Amino acid sequence: MLNTVPSPDFRSARLDEAALLTEIALAGKRYWGYPAEWLALWQHDLMVTPLYTSIANRYTWRKLMAE
Repeated sequence: MLNTVPSPDFRSARLDEAALLTEIALAGKRYWGYPAEWLALWQHDLMVTPLYTSIANRYTWRKLMAE
């Protein structure tokens, strides 16, 4: 019998999650050891804004967002 792993349950990101999604993006870069100087340069590119959340296909994993 094969072990099955449940599929992650995704949903559309909400406008009020933009700051949290930005922090997750930055935390991912920090995890991989990118220098703070690079993160400062990338801050604007990694920022998730409420407007971007509303017009782009942004999804979150329900479990990650504590739902």
